[in-house]
Amino acid sequence: MKLLDKIGLALFSTLVLLSSIIVCFMIFGWLDVEFVHKIVIRSY
Repeated sequence: MKLLDKIGLALFSTLVLLSSIIVCFMIFGWLDVEFVHKIVIRSY
């Protein structure tokens, strides 16, 4: 694989890992859904 492919793969896998951790925290109740919603709304 070329260098740009490796960088893109690393960035994508990090993004997927972070989003899955956030979703798991929301499912188990360790992270409030309203808090995540406020963060998402503020970012736009």
